[in-house]
Amino acid sequence: MAADLDLLFGAHSGPTHSIGAAAIAGIVAAIARWPIARTRLAIGLVAFLAWATHPLMDALAPDTSAPYGVMAFWPFSTNYYLTGLSVFMPIWRYPISARAITHDILAIGREILILAPITYIAWKVGKSTEVGKSASGTVAES
Repeated sequence: MAADLDLLFGAHSGPTHSIGAAAIAGIVAAIARWPIARTRLAIGLVAFLAWATHPLMDALAPDTSAPYGVMAFWPFSTNYYLTGLSVFMPIWRYPISARAITHDILAIGREILILAPITYIAWKVGKSTEVGKSASGTVAES
């Protein structure tokens, strides 16, 4: 959700919602050796993929505020892109009301129903492949 920190600056769905920002997150994570994988390469890849899922999910929901879409390919392009698919519901940010809160709870519930099985499968696949383990069974360092 770090990609949404841009909401604080009134620049939502801009460069923070892009492959460029995902690459930066991957590089920072690998340098800092965040404990999300066993090797620097795996750490960088996991952080990149985790960040990149955010703009993908935003692109799979209707956008109700301009500029419409996400700047998915920054720094290579500053164009905004939408998939036209409505897999996820838009989140209502304002005004705070019982109707908006009810809508957002339903939207979050829908996201959980869609993403929980995908997350479980990814976790099981990750556990079974043991990324970063060498043939000798020791953890590879880089």
